[in-house]
Amino acid sequence: MMEYKQYVEPLLQYLKPLLEKNDIKDEYTADLVANLKKEISAMKSPLFRLKNYKNQMATFGRFYYFVHRLYKVSLDSISLANGFGFYNNLHFEVHKSGDKRKATVDNKEPLKRYRGIIGRQVTHDHFSLNASNAYDNASRIYFVPRKGVDVMKLWKELYDFPLASDKNIKHLMYSFDVFSKIAKSMRFRDADATKNTIRTGAVNLQTEMLEEMDRPHKSAEQRKRISNLKAASKESEMILQQMIEKQQGLVDKLKADAMTKMTDIVNDGENVKTASLKTAQMKLNRVVEAQNKLFELKQKLKEMRTANKKWLQSTLKTIKRERADGFYGLQR
Repeated sequence: MMEYKQYVEPLLQYLKPLLEKNDIKDEYTADLVANLKKEISAMKSPLFRLKNYKNQMATFGRFYYFVHRLYKVSLDSISLANGFGFYNNLHFEVHKSGDKRKATVDNKEPLKRYRGIIGRQVTHDHFSLNASNAYDNASRIYFVPRKGVDVMKLWKELYDFPLASDKNIKHLMYSFDVFSKIAKSMRFRDADATKNTIRTGAVNLQTEMLEEMDRPHKSAEQRKRISNLKAASKESEMILQQMIEKQQGLVDKLKADAMTKMTDIVNDGENVKTASLKTAQMKLNRVVEAQNKLFELKQKLKEMRTANKKWLQSTLKTIKRERADGFYGLQR
């Protein structure tokens, strides 16, 4: 078929090393290659000529979709590894002396043990950390730019490419022009033959490093948090203690009044009046009520102190867990 000969076959020479591999370690790449082989097989089949124009163009569209994903996974990983800024990489400011060993992040200097993960791609006054992860790393790079090729231009060309499930001949011609340029600019790299492994350490170390640099600030916040908690507990207990002291004074006063009234009744002897007895009983009842309230306040203070102590212990435990999370060397 003319379209296959003109817009597909010329590209296969650049994809041939990967298409001929029987065992591809990266599952995503292996799946893309399997789909590419399926579409190529469909195009080469004699039955393909019997399909209508729309179905034929849809097959070409799927072919270029998988080619696009194949180059994208390599260029994405290369872009990340070289810190081109498309990802949330960590940027280090170089010291004014030009000494990269004195690089800082937000005016904070990373500890020496983290310097091994700091990239060396210097761009003007900063460079980036290679924050590779399980999905973006050298173990997925099967195509690399040839010497002297501007990776940024290739990356932009790839990301500006409009994916379409149904193509017409004009789209097919455009797709071929774009990927011919990309294919000629890249060379095959057998990622499976190298000693690359999926690296997740850099991301974890980046997180740990940021937390460690921010640890003094966090520690100050945590100390303030404990201090505020202690102050709030002390204030609530002090308010209740003042209420207890005030109630104790009331109990003492009521007791004194009741004792005075009882002394008067004893002195009156047989001449004591019923009204006096009733007044004395009322005063005694007030004493009992005041004592009960005093007891309740003391019990409430006891419970409050126990609750505040548990609250403080729980907060300290939470803070210790926060310190241990994501920090190498500390046990939770």
